[in-house]
Amino acid sequence: MGDAVGQKPEVKVDIVSDVMCPWCWVGKRKLESAMNDLASKYSFKVRWEPFLLRPDHPLEGVPKKKPIGGDMNDPGTVHLKRAGEGVGIDFTYKAPIYPNTVQSHVLLEFAAHKDGGEKQNEVAEILFKRYFTDGDSLTKSQLLEIAAEVGFDTAEVEKFLDDPSNSASIRRQAQNWSQNGVHGVPYFIINGKPAFSGAQDPNTFKKVIEKLASA
Repeated sequence: MGDAVGQKPEVKVDIVSDVMCPWCWVGKRKLESAMNDLASKYSFKVRWEPFLLRPDHPLEGVPKKKPIGGDMNDPGTVHLKRAGEGVGIDFTYKAPIYPNTVQSHVLLEFAAHKDGGEKQNEVAEILFKRYFTDGDSLTKSQLLEIAAEVGFDTAEVEKFLDDPSNSASIRRQAQNWSQNGVHGVPYFIINGKPAFSGAQDPNTFKKVIEKLASA
């Protein structure tokens, strides 16, 4: 890591996250702002790890009771929309359900092992946008559309999605994170060292990256 002359040291960032966590998308954008500011000093490798906020949801998800479009009288809704706008995200509250995200995590796991994981971060971005902006329910057919969008072989992805051992693996991994002290997401791990949870400001990311990159 950074041994060759002129080679920038690589910083590995693991993000424990759930696709249905809006602050995980905000945190992603703030992390990327920090990485962009530090791009002259470091190269970065980001990996997404599964967490299940609603592990008992049925496969078809659970219908939302709140109004489509969000309750603008709810301070939490207003706060999230403003936070999203600050990092270029449009939280529309159009999705009619709270999804079961196991299969979304299976797609992310496929992406993590395909071509060195180079498209996993892109897949995460699209999943967030599909759910929080476009209002998709993240059905299997929509996951296959995402796979095609990033250039994956959809037949290969479908086989991976349909393998029950992959869903079981996601549930085990998510449970392991919970058992190892991750109770809130997004949770960031930098070069194997726990950093913090939450969508922190870019300056906080930069300070922690600088500290842990050389630790």
